[in-house]
Amino acid sequence: MSLIVEIGASGIAALIGAVVIGLVTKLVLKFTPSYGIRYLAAFCGYIPLFVGRFLLAEFLGPDLAENTTALLMPITLIVVVWIVLQAAIYAVIIKEPKKGHIGLGSAFEISLYHCAVLAVVCLVIAVLRRFLIT
Repeated sequence: MSLIVEIGASGIAALIGAVVIGLVTKLVLKFTPSYGIRYLAAFCGYIPLFVGRFLLAEFLGPDLAENTTALLMPITLIVVVWIVLQAAIYAVIIKEPKKGHIGLGSAFEISLYHCAVLAVVCLVIAVLRRFLIT
């Protein structure tokens, strides 16, 4: 897949990610930023993940795509780096109404919740796909 397609997928995923960020910031920080700010944060936060996926596919090639054990370490590293980069991006973009930028700790908490919601959604889709398609 090309990098342009990956970034385009980031834009589409950010539509849903913005809703998740709104729910999570309401839960963690007791306020909800505007949808535009949430979309920008989600879009910029997804770019490192999609770039990491693209680089992994380019460097490892199609031969290792079948070997999931060999992919476990690089994928785990990409997810950990993504969470940290996403938290840094959230800390810069999301601002509280009276205090200004949220701290890195709050941004990290939002990023972890966001990742957890994403994992649950992916798990539900995988289970539904397994039982409904086959």
